[in-house]
Amino acid sequence: MNKIPIQCPVLRRMLLAHIIEQIDGGHMDSLLRAGYSPEFLDDLRYRTTRDITNLANSPQEMWFSLSEQLISKGLHLLDMRREHAKLREYFVIHGASRRMVCAYFKLSHEEYRDLRAQLRPGGEPGGRTALPPVAVRDAIHRAWFDIQQSMSEQPCRDRIYALHQQFPELRISVLQQTIVEFAEDDELGLEIKPTTPPLQG
Repeated sequence: MNKIPIQCPVLRRMLLAHIIEQIDGGHMDSLLRAGYSPEFLDDLRYRTTRDITNLANSPQEMWFSLSEQLISKGLHLLDMRREHAKLREYFVIHGASRRMVCAYFKLSHEEYRDLRAQLRPGGEPGGRTALPPVAVRDAIHRAWFDIQQSMSEQPCRDRIYALHQQFPELRISVLQQTIVEFAEDDELGLEIKPTTPPLQG
């Protein structure tokens, strides 16, 4: 824990008021576990607003502790959520199938429909997805084989993203159909039912 001095009277008053709110809210146990004595908490609880304000404005030192590890972990989680949402939008914008998007990002059909209406309005192409010419399909299969080898430890959705980076002119659903054109079980091959839990938020 890193200790940081609090110089601002407003923040000092807010901190003291927060401790009093914790006591009044029935959270005294957590304060006791943090090392505060019952006598100190009782004294602070029954002080007048004037006393709290005067203490906040006094030269008395006040500090708060901040865990670098926990804050960094929280920031990292926010970054992961942002990247998750960004990748989800990429798949929708570039024409991934509803089944793929719902499986990779744990969306309901209703959530997918709302997201698609927002990001890619207009009707879905009707009928079965048309495959590209044979030469293009062969290039896709070669690229997919290389990606499967070099990114074998990465989630399938990351591999699909890498493949689309090589064929950005095609919809992801076209790449999906091409990849599985010789497969007996396309769900297994593309991890349409992934086991990795989604990020919340």
